[in-house]
Amino acid sequence: MARLVLLGALLGALCATAVQGSLDGSQVEAGLGRQLTQDKPHEYNYNRHGIDWRDEGLDNCAGSMQSPINIDMATLNRGEERSDVSGLYLNGLASPAYDVAADVTVNAEQDMKITFKDVAQNNMPAIKIDGSDMLFKPVQLHFHHFLSEHAINGAHYPLEAHLVMGDASGNTNQLAVLGIMYQYGEQPDDFVRRLQTKTIDEIATNGAGYGETVNVTDLSVNIMKDVLPPTHHNYVGYDGSLTTPPCDERVKWHVFTEPRTITTGQLEKFLMITKRGHTDAIVTNNRIVQPIGRPLYHYKLTPASYNYARKGIDWREAGLDNCAGDRQSPINIDTTDLQPGAVSGISLNGLESQSFTFTDAYVNLEQDMKVSFTAPTNNLPTVNIDGNDESFRPIQLHFHHFSSEHTVDGMIYPLEAHLVMASQAENSNQLAVIAIFYQYGSEADDFLTRLHTEAISAQQGNANWGDNNVPINLPITFATDLMPSSTEHWAYEGSLTTPPCDERVRWIVMKEPRTTTAEQMETFKTATVNAHYAAEIANNRAIQERNSRPISSIP
Repeated sequence: MARLVLLGALLGALCATAVQGSLDGSQVEAGLGRQLTQDKPHEYNYNRHGIDWRDEGLDNCAGSMQSPINIDMATLNRGEERSDVSGLYLNGLASPAYDVAADVTVNAEQDMKITFKDVAQNNMPAIKIDGSDMLFKPVQLHFHHFLSEHAINGAHYPLEAHLVMGDASGNTNQLAVLGIMYQYGEQPDDFVRRLQTKTIDEIATNGAGYGETVNVTDLSVNIMKDVLPPTHHNYVGYDGSLTTPPCDERVKWHVFTEPRTITTGQLEKFLMITKRGHTDAIVTNNRIVQPIGRPLYHYKLTPASYNYARKGIDWREAGLDNCAGDRQSPINIDTTDLQPGAVSGISLNGLESQSFTFTDAYVNLEQDMKVSFTAPTNNLPTVNIDGNDESFRPIQLHFHHFSSEHTVDGMIYPLEAHLVMASQAENSNQLAVIAIFYQYGSEADDFLTRLHTEAISAQQGNANWGDNNVPINLPITFATDLMPSSTEHWAYEGSLTTPPCDERVRWIVMKEPRTTTAEQMETFKTATVNAHYAAEIANNRAIQERNSRPISSIP
């Protein structure tokens, strides 16, 4: 991990005078309409990297919870141990199709601050603070270069970006900031390249000057692709402050531990823009690390490559994986347009037996409540694939709730279960999925009751909402726990209904629904909101085009 390589060479020729910043009581922070705490204008600079701000008692800069800090990764608390603040729910920010803004203004000077115009209002990131749910609106992004502000394990990176977000309701002055590190590498960062190029071009063509605010159009900012780390979203959370005067201690910090990559040439452009905006400036605009004196928390997250904010419409539009194919699922089953015998159905075989039981169950305590298990290996169900009867072994069960994925003559059920089965044929990746509908009724489904009881019991024990592969005592017998009163079904060729949307699924959609209650549906909601606060409750993909595919009715 190259952090400070070539830093001395890049800084050696620079002058020792710092850029001065000024704020006054009439200036609002990040366009939120919340005044800073200053009553009188003040000035600050980076001559002493902020040491003088604390020494001279500037504003609130001598507080006990100041930022930035050094993060010792060996001394962190687990994120779930933080009682007053939840983890950060990125929501739309983690979507490859969620652009925060297209048009921005850019400060063509030291921090290259990007202020977002017309920020997307839907699916905003969220944090639960002291029991209250709070949505956060991204308002600006800026950079600290040649030395990151935060240090990790005592070492700095050459660049740190800060995505600043404010309380979307406007009722408080609470801020949340994402800190993103950049390390040196051979490949330039595409977003930094676009930002620098468009800003320089705008100055050249429209007469704006360095050191001024420049309007930049068509700089689409997608936080997942342009700002967040590429592999994982692990971060360190703590309570801190603004890193510039007035140093208000009202920031929930989220410092991501995986760096992006930047080149020395891109750092040199930050140098050029800084010097042209302020000819007597040094380039480093970082405050020195502050005393810690508070707990730090480590959150470990794997970035979701998709969400249900737009019901999967964005997966196709963004060309995500194979989601723009011609044989996608789910579909509407038009019972007036069926082709008998065109697609073979399933021979349930052992699945119809009371002795065919799935054991060793593990549940995901989150939205789809996926249950993985060990299934028997004999008397497996069979499906004819390309003229050959193939055996399929069940591997997992999950749920799509508050709106079924498939529809029948346009009718939507409140719940749909998917029993996923893998072909046992050699070198085959073929899947078969049995879809079971549930309709509302007065009688609770016994299997759902047992599943929910086990999940809640696990959560009240050693597990937490959001945990995966939690062991539970839940033997599953398809014939009694999942199979409807009739084995009649429809069959067609389709895809996985979530990315990567691979078109390798023989769908078996049972005609007869089972029954669930509103109370049982509430448990799915509880799991969803506790595992992924502010997530879309209904986890169904929008209906896909049938594209003349045959659907067969199997008696």
